[in-house]
Amino acid sequence: MAHARDSSKAVASPSVLARLRRWVIILAVIACGWVLLLYLLQDGLIFPRGVAGFGPRASTISGTTIITLPRGDGTNIRAAYLPPARRANNAATVAATADAPARYPAAIWFHGNAERIENLANLEHVLFYHDLGYALLMPEYRGFGMADGTPSQAGILEDNIALHAWLVRQPEVDPTRIVYHGLSLGGGVAIDLARTHPPAALILESTFTSIIDHARRFLIPGPVARLIVRHPFDNLAAIGALKMPMLIVHGVQDQVTPISHARAIRDAAPHARYAEFDADHFTLARHAPAITALIAQTLADAGMPVDPAALLPAAGAPQEGAGRPVTPAAPSPATAAPSPAPALAPRRGQSPGRRSPGRAVHRFPRGEAAPVAHA
Repeated sequence: MAHARDSSKAVASPSVLARLRRWVIILAVIACGWVLLLYLLQDGLIFPRGVAGFGPRASTISGTTIITLPRGDGTNIRAAYLPPARRANNAATVAATADAPARYPAAIWFHGNAERIENLANLEHVLFYHDLGYALLMPEYRGFGMADGTPSQAGILEDNIALHAWLVRQPEVDPTRIVYHGLSLGGGVAIDLARTHPPAALILESTFTSIIDHARRFLIPGPVARLIVRHPFDNLAAIGALKMPMLIVHGVQDQVTPISHARAIRDAAPHARYAEFDADHFTLARHAPAITALIAQTLADAGMPVDPAALLPAAGAPQEGAGRPVTPAAPSPATAAPSPAPALAPRRGQSPGRRSPGRAVHRFPRGEAAPVAHA
């Protein structure tokens, strides 16, 4: 009887091992299939050009022109360009002479991956630069909207280098006073260009650490992600070498790019201004008054002309959602605006002399986290 029981165990053991081996093979096949699927779909996930663009039509702003630059392969680079508002004469950083026009600062706006330059979600932030009297360049990513080609990190960088060269040749642009503003994927695009063509200031809005870190959310281990990701946008590795005045803003409820990404970038760039807001990836623009005030402070850090009124929301303006008056603090010496400064033009649809109600701006030393601004 004992011998029979021992034989039964001996027979059962290989059966269990065979079942385990079968499950291991099945799971390995599923895992490999998942990795292969993401490898094949990554271009569409990073650059969803087929669904991009449902915001206001930025390219229809009066005075905007579409820039077309030829590539060597017969395709074209395209961007929207809005010259500086000449009415804001005090914005000029180089005065006009008999032989040359005045020169103005410029902003390059890099949009998110679900946008096109025809349709920008954060139009309030885009027009803020034009209201300051800056020239405004909005590159289109290759393969998006009116731009030819197939999108890639290397190809977009190549296009932006060509557009940057075009911008600094414009007689009305001061090539030493250019700010980059990147939203979401545009933050990675801006950082890429900043590595070889440093701006005077860098604004990062809802920006991620790297595509490899994003891949981990799809259950792809880091070593595997490094092998399969074709467009890494390794912002975390690059940010520490960028020493220009910088602003990082992010929503604590961001479900697309978690707040941990922004905090990691902040830790790698301790000189940067940093602020978190009670918003997600798609509602951060509701905090435009506070964010544009922080942008103005960062531009002032870079010695770029700003309107002193842009450094803070209007005194006495109601704090959104609270009904309490805002008592802004006096600007610190580090954020005082240079002179001369232009007057802000009223927003579209806003009467002269009236500013949009804003929330309190939390002042903090550069490199220190700001409190969350609650809605």
